[in-house]
Amino acid sequence: MKINGTLTVSSEELAEFVAFAEILPVAPHTLWINVDTGALHTTRTVADESPPTGCARLMTGPDPDWVNQWGGDWQRACDEQLNPLLAQAFSTEGGT
Repeated sequence: MKINGTLTVSSEELAEFVAFAEILPVAPHTLWINVDTGALHTTRTVADESPPTGCARLMTGPDPDWVNQWGGDWQRACDEQLNPLLAQAFSTEGGT
């Protein structure tokens, strides 16, 4: 999603993606973010995959170790890691 022009991942969106970690030890999924709209898109593979139109790769996996470190607190994962990285990577001041 986009909030005030800033790409943002919500805890609900992240929870939906990390649920794949319960399916397989390391689920072969890719989470994409549309850089214009902020919409998230999940694909079911990471091998030889081209991004959906207008999207950047946000995360693959999800790796169980990464999932477990947050203890189910997806808001903290968004606040402490994902959203700051998105802000840095896509800021209008020196980012892409």
